[in-house]
Amino acid sequence: RTPLNGILGFAQLLQMQGADNLRMDQRNKLGYIETAGNSLLRLINEVLEISRIESGLMHVDMADVCLNDVVDAAVMLSHPLALKRGVDVVLQMPQRLWVHADVHRLQEVLLNLLTNAIKYGREAGKVWVRSGVRGGQVCLSVQDQGPGIDPAHAQDVFSAFFSTKSDGMGMGLAICRSVVEQAHGKLWHSPRTDGQAGCMFVVELPACTTPNGLENEQE
Repeated sequence: RTPLNGILGFAQLLQMQGADNLRMDQRNKLGYIETAGNSLLRLINEVLEISRIESGLMHVDMADVCLNDVVDAAVMLSHPLALKRGVDVVLQMPQRLWVHADVHRLQEVLLNLLTNAIKYGREAGKVWVRSGVRGGQVCLSVQDQGPGIDPAHAQDVFSAFFSTKSDGMGMGLAICRSVVEQAHGKLWHSPRTDGQAGCMFVVELPACTTPNGLENEQE
């Protein structure tokens, strides 16, 4: 990553320091360098993350976490993208739920699912985030109104480097599933059964007691 960060750093310096001395086409080319470099940096980081997960070296800091707070943080971080695409994120979380997980990694998972739903769902549409408790497990679903996933690729989407999108690197969902499994949970794609287009991903995590010592209320 060090030489790549150097390339990005000098490209940014040129844009800041030489903006008045550069032609428009030169500034555009610098923009291409920065965009391509950032894409490559994200890919390198994701490959390193997959390597750490597969080698068992990924550090997790497990704790009792309020799922509602993590969702609120992910929604806030995804708000600029939702605003840009005119997407309304609808929260249907009638109760405060607690899970045992790494709060930072869980937030990364939820942010990935939310940004995917906003980015690939219907423009000016809706994304629903729902939660509940079933059989001692907390379930959180993220559902959009996009074209959905071809059933033939439903499991492939969790494979590293698999992507049906031209701008995707195919790493995000693979990392998300591994992170959730590290917390003894599950992540899967749930096909729509109401005949409507759209995509829904479900995260399932073990429920834990709240700070007041009470179990999450069963549905």
